[in-house]
Amino acid sequence: MRIGTDTPNEIHLHPQRTPLRLVLAAAALALLAFFALSPPVAQALVDPLAYQPELDDGPLGPGRQAYRERRDPARALESYELFKAVVAENPDDPVALWHLAMSCYYLGQRVYDNTDDRRRIFEEGHKIAETAAERAPDCAPCHMLAGVNQALWGQEVGIFRVISGLPRVKRHLQLSTDLDPTFAGASALRVRAQIARVLPSWLGGGKKRARSYLYRAIEIAPNEPLNYYFLAKLLLKDYGDRDKALEIARRGLSVPPPGPEFVESVDSMGRLRSFVTQNEK
Repeated sequence: MRIGTDTPNEIHLHPQRTPLRLVLAAAALALLAFFALSPPVAQALVDPLAYQPELDDGPLGPGRQAYRERRDPARALESYELFKAVVAENPDDPVALWHLAMSCYYLGQRVYDNTDDRRRIFEEGHKIAETAAERAPDCAPCHMLAGVNQALWGQEVGIFRVISGLPRVKRHLQLSTDLDPTFAGASALRVRAQIARVLPSWLGGGKKRARSYLYRAIEIAPNEPLNYYFLAKLLLKDYGDRDKALEIARRGLSVPPPGPEFVESVDSMGRLRSFVTQNEK
């Protein structure tokens, strides 16, 4: 989600004068640009890593431990293989399915540097999470991962996939928020905010909506530094409010330090520190 990423309001399209297909194409280009330039922290998945006896003491346990150690690419790949083996034995288990979709997301975002590999792994993650959501319609992680993997797959395959897939992506993220807004440190709200930044208000976007999503994410998950990082960026880039952006960034730096298994959150603390250093007067 990178043309117009930082200044989405520079896309001047009048709905009465511009054919809808061109407006959607422009919005899709903005989404492609945004996903391409945003750091991988955008779709971080954090709270699923907490120790849960019913998961960690069962077949998913080895894969979950490998995923906690995913900063090492070899362990990230191992988690994928371990989750895939569990799914092979339990193809209708939505919990096993969303764990595999989670590892697909991470490999595509942080491990694979080849377009074909990313396209393949995001498509796999999308299909797996869609199956999980069909098996368990009330599964927040299933909907979250279906939406995120589909959006990232669309980025890899091109603009028309983004256009056609956007309603479904938004629907999955809305369902995830409705079912469990706390999942992964309010991850669905963060992703919805990123999408809203680059869509016009009449398509359900706009900087005000994006800001409201991020404030809500902070209310729901106040110890997740990612929420503060994205809000601080938005306040500075879209509103030009340096003082408020710095206030939010400093609040993010005051949360309890995340453990090393929370890779994306740890990285966001570093980005918050850089943000403060670069923008202090």
